[in-house]
Amino acid sequence: MTNAHSFPLLRLPLLAAIKGIQLMNVREQFKLSKLSKRLLFIVKTSVKKQSFKLDIKLRKEFPVKIKSRTARNKYVFNFQPGLDYPDLESIQNFIVHVASVFSDLTISLDFNDARYPRYLMDLVPLTKNLNLTRGFLRAFTDRPDDELCRFIFKECNDFKRIYMYCRTTPDFELSPEQTGAFCTDQFVINDPWFSMNHVLQSFMDCKKLDLLSLDFSVTDVNKFLRNWIQGSGVNYLICNVSGGGEVRMESLLKGITAVPEPEVMISSDGLGRLRHYGCFIIEQSNGVKGVVSRCWNKLFVLSTVFELENGEKYGNWREEEFYEVETDDESADGEDYYG
Repeated sequence: MTNAHSFPLLRLPLLAAIKGIQLMNVREQFKLSKLSKRLLFIVKTSVKKQSFKLDIKLRKEFPVKIKSRTARNKYVFNFQPGLDYPDLESIQNFIVHVASVFSDLTISLDFNDARYPRYLMDLVPLTKNLNLTRGFLRAFTDRPDDELCRFIFKECNDFKRIYMYCRTTPDFELSPEQTGAFCTDQFVINDPWFSMNHVLQSFMDCKKLDLLSLDFSVTDVNKFLRNWIQGSGVNYLICNVSGGGEVRMESLLKGITAVPEPEVMISSDGLGRLRHYGCFIIEQSNGVKGVVSRCWNKLFVLSTVFELENGEKYGNWREEEFYEVETDDESADGEDYYG
């Protein structure tokens, strides 16, 4: 497909051309959209009722995936294979073109092992200007970058899932009032400055909090549970509890009504499950029940998705879907994807 004017599809009536494009896979639709403005318009019209995902990993190979959520097929390729790491403008132009083709688009950005982590500070505003739904964000730095960390907390709180691995300087501070409100499906962070006050101020509506790399005091965890009972969107929390010696559940649950359960199957996502012993059931003011557990002395877990020993289930359990996915994987041939 190199000559747009000689392409047979252009000789068809518009409705027939649209029908033909709707039968194509994502790779064919995307490549077709680059041949001419008319084909771009036809492709965009053909897929306007479908939803798509754009996943970009900014590591050395720069793999990109465009996936149709409706047709369940995807196009995977390496951005500019054989060439040097793409410059910021090239990436921006590529995202703009993909957004111009697939209007209902969710974008995910993975900066793990990225050569230039600060590209994030330019790409995130672009996704907002293009009105893209923001899916997954992994921020990673191997050198301290306080400014980048502040930017993420200010501008990225509407991503559905956020993994924060940003190193900061030893004297870095960000008050709970400066973080803004987060309402994500999942939030992961391992920065030691992050405190329980940040959780209570800005993260009580996150569905899943993975704070496994952080230590909180018994008082901190007790304070969280008291706030959770009053009303919170947190369905799952995992963290470490520091206490100097053995951490007792009685201390964590001080002042909280809790029913002991000797054995509970706990899930973090409604799919997998893990057996826990010596658990307690607590309840929010709206009737939502949760189970709390302490493992290996320091590890603390709260979940609203669990199964009691008698088979009684609580929370949103999901059945894993299995379906065949048509995959159009190929390595890009160095052509201009954003031109």
